[in-house]
Formats: sequence, structure tokens, C-alpha cells
Amino acid sequence: MRLGRFDDSVAEYKKALQIDPYFLSAYVGIANNQIFAGKGDDARATLKQMLTKARNDGEKRQVWFWTAETYAHEERWGDAIKSIEEEKKIADASGDLVSASQDLNFIGNLLLGAGKPAEAAQKFEESLKLVDRSTASDAVKEAAHRNHLFDMGRVAVAKGDLATARATATKYATAVDAKKVPFEVRQSHELAGLVAVHAKEWDSALAELGKAGGQNPRVTYLTGLAWQGKGDSAKAAEAFKAVAEYNQLNGIYAFVRPQARRELARS
Repeated sequence: MRLGRFDDSVAEYKKALQIDPYFLSAYVGIANNQIFAGKGDDARATLKQMLTKARNDGEKRQVWFWTAETYAHEERWGDAIKSIEEEKKIADASGDLVSASQDLNFIGNLLLGAGKPAEAAQKFEESLKLVDRSTASDAVKEAAHRNHLFDMGRVAVAKGDLATARATATKYATAVDAKKVPFEVRQSHELAGLVAVHAKEWDSALAELGKAGGQNPRVTYLTGLAWQGKGDSAKAAEAFKAVAEYNQLNGIYAFVRPQARRELARS
């Protein structure tokens, strides 16, 4: 759902809470509206209120996840990581290795956002090891190993090692093709597009990103970079504007919204 009219949306969520004070998704909705309106402190205050209402581990974990997102939107990576570490404490206390693995993976993504690919790689490796130690099904573990390639491909790009990134993207594409999970297929094209953008292979980047899913703000941002590289400022601005105005509940959004806004400001 697009949340362009932030105050109106907040008012509707507050009405829902008057009817049901434990409709905790409303707190998430309010906080995201506040994030999009540039009111990070207000969003964090809202999520603190949600924490007082949280009845189980899942709801408590949601609070810390979205708190991390408030910081990520402000590129306060260290504070975001601290929030996910609080989330992970809940998983650790219950012995939930799969959830703890997801937390480590998200910390890896935050470290990539902070420009620390070596540290990110370490967290991605730790995440994979936890999945392997868990009682998750073989299918879940196999998917984790496939998608670890996606993460490590992005690490290689961040390190500027395009040869390794390209080889990893090819390996990921081969693994994905064997299973043909739609989400993974899209991610495979996204990784190939990311590599092409950094290699300044603009036509290849646009072709790959065109297959990566139009509802992913990171893909749209990369598409903007590709059009920018080709010298088409109008199409680049269109893509960056789409990211800046995406304004939807999405865990990826915080990683590209600030960059898209900066690109628009420069155009």
C-alpha cells in the first residue's frame, strides 16, 4: 500500500488501535509513516510503545527489526546493528537458530550498507553456519546455501572484485536454475545486473534488471544507475523518483531510499 498521505494514514492506524489496542501491525504502520515523513525519533517512540504491548517473542522481534529500519533509513548503521543484536538476543534465549541466522544475515546487510564488506562476509558466514546447525529441513538448508552465493556476490562487488563477483553470480544462476524458485530467479538477475552496473556494462545491466522484478526498490535504484551510466538523465531521474516515493513496508527500502534521494537532488 502506498503511504503518501502520511498524517491521514497515521490517523487511520490510530483509529484501529482504539478498536483493538493489540493490533500491533498498526504500530508498524504508524512508525513507517513517520520514517517516510522524516520523523525517525517519532517512529522509534512509536515502536517503544509497541514493545510495551508485545505478547510474545515474535512481536518483540518485530519491534527491534523495525527499530533497526528507522536507523537504516538515516544511514545510522551502528545503531541499526545494535537493534538487530537485541532482536537476536530473543532468538538466542529460545534456542531459535533459524531466526538467529536471519538476524546475522541482516547484520551482514547493514554492514554492507556501512561500506564494510569484509565484516559483512563474516556475518554471512556465521549466519550460514547457524542454519546448518539448526533442525531446519534439508530444503531450507539448501536454499540458505544457494542464497549465500547471492550475499557473497554482493560482498565481492562491494570489495571491487568484479571477477569474483561475476563468477559467483554465474554459480548462483546455475544453482537457481536447478530449482527455479521464482524469488531466487529474480535475485539471480538482480545480482547479474549489479555486477554489470559496476562493470559499466549498461545494456547488459538493463537487460538483467528488467528480469529482476519491478517491485524491488533496490532493482529500481540499480536501473536508475544504469540509465545514468548510459547518459539518459530523464530515465535515470524517473527511476530514482520511483524509489524515493516508493514508501512501502519493505526491508530492502532503507538501503536505497537515501541514495535515490541524493541522486534526485543532484539531477
